[in-house]
Amino acid sequence: MPLITTYHCLCTNLLLATPYSLPTLPQRQPPSLDHARILPLGKPPSQTSVDEDALPPSVADITLHNSDGNAQNAAKKEAEPLYSLLLNTTLDRRPIIVEREDGFEKRWVRRCGRCRTAVGYVLGDGDTDKMQGEVLYLLEEGLVETEELRKQGLLASE
Repeated sequence: MPLITTYHCLCTNLLLATPYSLPTLPQRQPPSLDHARILPLGKPPSQTSVDEDALPPSVADITLHNSDGNAQNAAKKEAEPLYSLLLNTTLDRRPIIVEREDGFEKRWVRRCGRCRTAVGYVLGDGDTDKMQGEVLYLLEEGLVETEELRKQGLLASE
């Protein structure tokens, strides 16, 4: 199971839980001037996924054959993909248009739900499904790792 890192806004509001460390994420390259970190969001596991421990033994023992002809346990879950959770953020109702050397870009800004600090953005054309995007561009200046806040005495230790 991956280590989950949490990040807060400068106002200490919890905003992000992710298996990725911000400094290890790739950054946008020029002509982008903000050098935002590129966070893959992924999709959370389905709410209807099978809980192997909750199945009666007769169901857990059923085997299926996949397309290769190999037997597999029907109750076993495939390895879940990594995903990040955005918490306590809001998406602006209107995009901002940013002029770049190579044209224009439409950004939908994500803000802290408490203090409204911009913490990231998604690119899109206004379609809600596309605005959710597969990646979130994080603005590091608005995020602080939980451990850093604890060291500064701004959050209580566990």
